[in-house]
Amino acid sequence: MCENKKYIIFCTCNEQELNSILNLEIESFKIFDNKEEYNKQIYYWKLEKTVRELTFEEKRRIMGQIIRPSEKLDQDLTAEFVMEALNNNAEFDFDYNPEDGDELLIGVSYKYPQVGNHYRPLLPQPMTFVYENKEWYFGYIDHFRYKQVELKKGSITFRKSI
Repeated sequence: MCENKKYIIFCTCNEQELNSILNLEIESFKIFDNKEEYNKQIYYWKLEKTVRELTFEEKRRIMGQIIRPSEKLDQDLTAEFVMEALNNNAEFDFDYNPEDGDELLIGVSYKYPQVGNHYRPLLPQPMTFVYENKEWYFGYIDHFRYKQVELKKGSITFRKSI
């Protein structure tokens, strides 16, 4: 189902692979000498649903700061590209009908965890999109105000033009 027939597809096929951190840590040591493989990046997504406003007590316990989403993850995967795809021809590999308050996070990470102090370049913050009034827009849900639950997550495949 994750064959990319359209321009962008959100796959859950690799969800188990994304969750096997221990296996990836072991692999990091095995492939460390292969710099191209060690620096390999993967695109991931997470879909969340807003379920309710946080109570006063829940809000009081939150610490941190809001980090605004990036407008692009690389030269090809931009907020504009994703928004156009989401509102026109993107597909999920599961039955999904967006509802107001749904939030889609798209990020990039290294496939393998860092080995010791062998640092790699920093990657951009994820992009986030919110579904409201029958369309997706670039933005974010205030996590200091609303409770969200994860619906699905997985990997992304995309083609560079719509």
